[in-house]
Amino acid sequence: MIILKLYLTFFKIGLFSFGGGYAMIPLLSKELNEKNNWCSEEELLDYYAIAQITPGVISVNTATFVGYKLKGFLGALASTLGIISPSIIIISTISNIIEKLNHNYFNYALNGIKIAVVILMLDSIFKLLAKSIKYKFQIIIYILVLLTILIFKIDSVYLIIAAIILGVIINVK
Repeated sequence: MIILKLYLTFFKIGLFSFGGGYAMIPLLSKELNEKNNWCSEEELLDYYAIAQITPGVISVNTATFVGYKLKGFLGALASTLGIISPSIIIISTISNIIEKLNHNYFNYALNGIKIAVVILMLDSIFKLLAKSIKYKFQIIIYILVLLTILIFKIDSVYLIIAAIILGVIINVK
């Protein structure tokens, strides 16, 4: 029955994750770590980091990795279908009725959701930051990447590659 539980858990995460992959961090943490004890916070951070650099949607990649860890191919399939099912259902429903809705009310609702999503993301970012920085060199990498983003607006791909290289170089010594 774990396959069904994976599907239902990720269905719930997909249903309430407005704002994409980053917005799902609080739900992932609560459902996968606290509630079901399927992975540790560190494993979740690893899955999330890998999902970000893997082609595809972050939420789908994360669901697939967790499902595969727990039950192999069938777990990955159940988790992936669970995370995408709400979007398919919602978009299909909305596309059928959006013509009949007053677009202003729909936009007002989305604007309200965006504010809540930003707050949830900030909360998750601070929690993940506190758990992911364990060594002094990680603080240095964090500050360098943050300053580089704010000052030079360099593409994140280059910053991720630079952070990987710095991490390897500093850990080797």
